[in-house]
Amino acid sequence: MMLKEKLFVIFCFFISTIGIFVMYIADKMVQPKWVKINQISENENYIIFNATIISIKRAETSTFIKAKDETGVIDVVVFGNTINTSFITVGMNVTIIGKPEKYKGKMEVLPSNILR
Repeated sequence: MMLKEKLFVIFCFFISTIGIFVMYIADKMVQPKWVKINQISENENYIIFNATIISIKRAETSTFIKAKDETGVIDVVVFGNTINTSFITVGMNVTIIGKPEKYKGKMEVLPSNILR
C-alpha cells in the first residue's frame, strides 16, 4: 500500500471514530422536554408529561388512550405492540414520553414509553 493510501485510510478511520463519538454524545444529551398538555405542539421533538388516563380503547392493531392533566386532554396512540399497554387502566396516573404529531388538525402523542 502506498503512503498516500495509508494516510487516507488512517484519516477516514479517525473521522469515522469522531463521528460515532459525536453521535453517542448527542444521543445522551437529548432529553425529552417536560410539558403540560396545553403546551404540546408539533414543533417539539420529544416530550414528557404526567397525566391521568380517562379512557382506553384497544383495537386489534392499536391502542387509543385519552389522557388529561389540569390543562387539557390529549389522545395518545400506540400502534401495534411497540410498547406494553396491558397494565394501563382508567384513572391511572402515568408519565408519557413520546413524539407529538398533528393528525386531522388535532394534536396527539405517539408514545415511546408509558410509565406508572
